[in-house]
Amino acid sequence: MKHLQLYGYSDDSAYITIIDEDGALTHESDDCFARTAYAEIKNDNEGIIVAFNYTGTWIIGIGQLDEGIPIPEWAEHPQIQIMDDGSYTVCLEFYNVPDNITIKWRKFEDFHWVDENDPE
Repeated sequence: MKHLQLYGYSDDSAYITIIDEDGALTHESDDCFARTAYAEIKNDNEGIIVAFNYTGTWIIGIGQLDEGIPIPEWAEHPQIQIMDDGSYTVCLEFYNVPDNITIKWRKFEDFHWVDENDPE
């Protein structure tokens, strides 16, 4: 099982850190100063969309992958706290996350999801 930390840094970077028995691996979004960054965290057919928005402080929220797909049990009760490094960012933490999760940074354009790495 994994432990996830989701947080913002400075005024333009969103991070997801995966912590497991092998250590920590951090996934950073592209520049998100003037836009909301979205991450899809999923395993098999379940998962969540996470929104990171900077408004002078970081706002982080979660939602369903799609209408009719419930939020998975591992994401139902995140812990919310201020990062303990003296910064001004909120941190959402999820515990007991399945080992087989995938993370994709996404954009919401023209009312549909696209991967951040997709050519425009």
